[in-house]
Amino acid sequence: PKPIEAGTGFTRITIPGNRVSSTMAEVDIHLSDKTDTAAPTPWGALYWQYMEDLDKVTPVSGPLTIRKKLFIERTTDKGMVLEPMTEGTTVHTGEKIIVQLEVRTERNLEFVHLKDMRAAALEPDQVISRYHWTKGALYYQANKDASMHFYFDQLPKGSYLFTYSMHLQQKGYFQNGIATLQCLYAPVFNSHTSSLRFRVE
Repeated sequence: PKPIEAGTGFTRITIPGNRVSSTMAEVDIHLSDKTDTAAPTPWGALYWQYMEDLDKVTPVSGPLTIRKKLFIERTTDKGMVLEPMTEGTTVHTGEKIIVQLEVRTERNLEFVHLKDMRAAALEPDQVISRYHWTKGALYYQANKDASMHFYFDQLPKGSYLFTYSMHLQQKGYFQNGIATLQCLYAPVFNSHTSSLRFRVE
């Protein structure tokens, strides 16, 4: 383990993948008999982080929940419609894609980060980072090379819908990536979606 951080008591253990086994899923925590009963109650969290292929990632939720939906904006005889994208959908260069991120939290949270990955074929219409306000939540939206980021100082209990648009620029097969929602200072509170594979002609 790394040295214990002064002030917070934070430490981290990194284990190489070839040494990880299923028996490590069970952890025993023992408190010393010499614990000072007058001291504040210690608290913390235990979480695992590891690398995985995007197409093998499955959705995870809890007190925080995020769902990601993609739509193709098309013009029909009835006007503008949004057609849902599903696994294996074929789309075309130049088409407009709408991303919907549904977020639900069961408690008031602070310092929350939402990261939405995107495929290399997609370019966002909004390229300037700036603050936004929606349904009682103030957040900073920042566009990066391969993802869109949303930063919340405070995220009150409730449900939210965040949307933004992109255009398809290249042909080929792509993974759209996952959306991850996590408290920056309490990583045990997190949620993520699965990825979507699609084809651009």
